[in-house]
Amino acid sequence: MTAMQATITPRVGLLYTRITMPFNRLLLAQLRERAVLTQKDLAKRARVSQMSVHYIESGKQQPRPATIRALAKALGVKPQDFMQAEES
Repeated sequence: MTAMQATITPRVGLLYTRITMPFNRLLLAQLRERAVLTQKDLAKRARVSQMSVHYIESGKQQPRPATIRALAKALGVKPQDFMQAEES
């Protein structure tokens, strides 16, 4: 499922629309477990806090783009891999 977002860029004042996919938190947990990593281990590799990993996996927090890139690099996947739809 995609979501449309209208954003005004502060520097030029242009309105543009972008399509965003929700972050697949379940895939993050699956990839972490497949790599036999704890949340703490993944956090260390990605240089983020363990609480961030916990909040992202539990759905309490949406990761920032930089965090997505760091998690992807730590797990050896592409950042866009996390943008797959969650299975119900």
